[in-house]
Amino acid sequence: KMYDQMCELPPPCLDMHKKMVYLESIQPSMNMKRVRQCHTIACAQFGFLNVDVWMDHCKFEINVGDSDRVSEIYWRARKNLSPQQFETFLSEFSLVRTIPHIDTDPDSPENS
Repeated sequence: KMYDQMCELPPPCLDMHKKMVYLESIQPSMNMKRVRQCHTIACAQFGFLNVDVWMDHCKFEINVGDSDRVSEIYWRARKNLSPQQFETFLSEFSLVRTIPHIDTDPDSPENS
């Protein structure tokens, strides 16, 4: 409930969405609808400037969600990102589709 209220308050905060995704995903019984909602809101608020929000959403659906939703996310990213940003997205997306479990974040602990 509090997350829903905070989403409506300016200014938007990407870290809040990321933290909520994390908190929801570590629950014993992950609420897929809730995690998906957090990703969707992050994309709506930051998807014009941030390739990572789209990639995070795609990786969630590919790895633990519904892979059929990935094409919808792809087309929304294409519509919202600049051509240059979309090229970056496309490179990362192609890699993730080839090796679904890969994390494209160079700062990720798994990539150390």
